[in-house]
Amino acid sequence: MPYAAQARWHGFEFQQGNLLGIDRTAKRVTLAPILDDEAGELMPQRDLNYDTLIIAQWFGLSDPGMEEALYDVPLYRGLAW
Repeated sequence: MPYAAQARWHGFEFQQGNLLGIDRTAKRVTLAPILDDEAGELMPQRDLNYDTLIIAQWFGLSDPGMEEALYDVPLYRGLAW
């Protein structure tokens, strides 16, 4: 089921994008711009504030860069890579 549909039905906001950074003190995430090969930039880089952050992934934790990207996220700290 698409995340956007779940968000609408269950009262949360869904933002798609590649995670560039998390500022846990400010409760803010930075998402990379969304690019298209033909149209260029579809959506600019975004800084989003959050109350509760849920990171949904559709790739494996063994993918290159995941250990560094998720190190400061409490849920993933301590997992063995």
